[in-house]
Order: sequence, then C-alpha cells, then structure tokens
Amino acid sequence: MGRIVKLIGDSKEYLMPQGVYCLLLEEGVDENFIIAFSNSDKFRKIISQEKNGSTQVHIRNSEYLGIKLKAPDSEEQTQIGNFFKQLDDTIALHQRELDALKETKKAFLQKMFV
Repeated sequence: MGRIVKLIGDSKEYLMPQGVYCLLLEEGVDENFIIAFSNSDKFRKIISQEKNGSTQVHIRNSEYLGIKLKAPDSEEQTQIGNFFKQLDDTIALHQRELDALKETKKAFLQKMFV
C-alpha cells in the first residue's frame, strides 16, 4: 500500500518489486491529479478499509480498481494536479538547497575545529 509515483525514463523497462502495478489512465484524467489525490490522507483512509494481511499489508488489484471515486472535471483536475506538482517541485528544490547548506556548514565547522 505504498505511494503512487511517476517513473520517467528513456526506456519502458523498469525493475519493480512484487505487487507494484502500472496505472493506465483514461482520456481526460490528469496524472498529476491522480498522484496527488491517491497520496492524500482521504484516499489512504479509503484504501485502508480494503487492506489485507497483518504483517505485510496490501490491497488486491480487483479491490483497488473497484474503489469508486468522484473526481472533478478534466480541466479542474489539471489545475489541481499542476498546483500540487508545483508544490512538490518547490519542496524538492528547497530540500536540495537545505542539503547544500548543511554540507557548507559541515565544511566550515571542520575548518574551524580541526
């Protein structure tokens, strides 16, 4: 019951663990919206009701595909999806900046306290 992510690559060949599915979206469904919504707390609660197993929790493909959801129209999905993708990109950028600053701090501390 992991998070949904988008894989980008030059090839369609991926090495994936057992129980990982590829979602093919219908026409008019925005992928960024699906990623944002499927990783939301609301959706996680919905699929938690369908979970199976005790030590390795999972959801069966048929149960996952049988979940009925109401979604906004295609244009609104695109706007919502783009908004959350932009937020994710901004967070990733700031995380890289934070990591670089931490490395700079570490280097300065090593020079100061030899």
